Amino acid sequence: ILEQAHKGTFSCIKADVTLPMDHGGNAKAREILQTADLVITSYILTETRGKWHDFFRRAWVLAKPGSLWLFIEPTVWQHHIVLNLI
Repeated sequence: ILEQAHKGTFSCIKADVTLPMDHGGNAKAREILQTADLVITSYILTETRGKWHDFFRRAWVLAKPGSLWLFIEPTVWQHHIVLNLI
């Protein structure tokens, strides 16, 4: 999750998608999702196959309305699952 720390700069926030979004280890991700304009994931759905559903269902609810989500994955099957979840 990228966070704009200062005008013109961004930071990367780590999140563990194999844990529920409400897990203590994902506290910063919960906070940042509410203001982030852009959320980028890369290969995370592929690498954690079957373990990310709960995380992203909750992330979608917490996310800033109108935020842009970019899922970069090697095949399209994960994208179809994400669209069905939301």
